[in-house]
Amino acid sequence: VNVLGAIYLVARLPPHAADDVAAVRTLAEEHGVALIPGSACGAPGHIRVCYANLPLEQTREAAARLRRGLQALVDGGAGRRA
Repeated sequence: VNVLGAIYLVARLPPHAADDVAAVRTLAEEHGVALIPGSACGAPGHIRVCYANLPLEQTREAAARLRRGLQALVDGGAGRRA
């Protein structure tokens, strides 16, 4: 089945890392995941993840990188407000 479309997940960032633009930049640069800052969608302090239209194995790898990146953000405060 070849399905075209998009599926989005919106997640709130922890208070110490609520600068969504900085968090997205850090996740892209340090963990290789591309996200949309929530502030671009009317939801500051959040991130938007699109997880559609990738082959299953690439989706799994992207999810693993996102998990590692979000855990680093929670643990170390990447994306902290300046």
